[in-house]
Amino acid sequence: MLRHHTWQRLRVRGLSLPVVARWLALAVIGAALTLNPQSAPNLATAAEGRGTVFAASIDMTCFPPLPEPDPTAEPGIGHPPPCSEDMVFFGLDPANFYLDNPSGQAHIKVKDDGTATFDIRLNDIAPGLTVTTYLVHYFPFRVAIDPVLVPPVFRPLPGFEASVFTGEPVAIAAHSVPLARTSSAYTEGLGPEPHQIFIKENGMASYKVNLDFNPLKPHQTPLRNAMVSTNQALAPAGSIAAQPNCCPSPGFPVAHRPQPVGASYVREYDPATGFQVLDAEGRPKLPRSPVAAAFISVIARIDNNTSGMHPGIGFIPSFDPNFPPVSGDHVVLGIFDLRASHQ
Repeated sequence: MLRHHTWQRLRVRGLSLPVVARWLALAVIGAALTLNPQSAPNLATAAEGRGTVFAASIDMTCFPPLPEPDPTAEPGIGHPPPCSEDMVFFGLDPANFYLDNPSGQAHIKVKDDGTATFDIRLNDIAPGLTVTTYLVHYFPFRVAIDPVLVPPVFRPLPGFEASVFTGEPVAIAAHSVPLARTSSAYTEGLGPEPHQIFIKENGMASYKVNLDFNPLKPHQTPLRNAMVSTNQALAPAGSIAAQPNCCPSPGFPVAHRPQPVGASYVREYDPATGFQVLDAEGRPKLPRSPVAAAFISVIARIDNNTSGMHPGIGFIPSFDPNFPPVSGDHVVLGIFDLRASHQ
């Protein structure tokens, strides 16, 4: 496979993508929340190391199937990778993303000061992919089934309910946030990102982050702004800044929104002055997710870029012949289910 020898080390050729993001398709493939813990593969709970109050090792799996017959029930744990077996039917060759026997493991340590360390190891991932990793608060298909199934901060804002078909509802907060410290600096694709994983020639990769919060507990994980994302949608057609909707694919229309290239955290503001509320260290105060993170998502970018904090528009294969497959700018290589580790 040819590669760019740049910071993003990416070269994926011959990818034909279907389009349009449907949250109901996410109901089939899943994408992350749970309010009730359940078992996970290779979970260890013994404390280890000085200051460690919780430790676990979790194997990488794929999205779990939608529970039947009750779509509101919590899904079980998915099968091991590869997670893209159905890509071949829509022009995406799994060989562009995996080698012979893909796998991964996340080692978690929670410290007595309320912080957490995540050490992720990947094996047999196709070299040269641009890979990033995210914490996901809840299963997005819940919004399509019934918005009441998710906390109010994640529900579509009044007048924007139909936008669930654009890939992500216009809510106060998005369903995912980068697996990175809140003090991290993002480049929106102009340089390495703090939550980026670089794949070596042998298909192995590692990513270790010392978070300044504990995503295994409610009211800890920061929220990504879902109300506004960086794009150039207002640029006139034909201008140097013109940005068409994303993502075109032969035989399918494009999604109903431009590809986002950046985002930011939700922040708290003083209603009297309109200024940002600052903490004791002078940093903006960030509202936190009312629920613990449901899983870690590891994604590979098809468009060769990272888009900063924003994961972009996900590619979701369709198992229903009555629905066209969803296409986007990235695929999910695997997830680490955190539900059994909630504290």
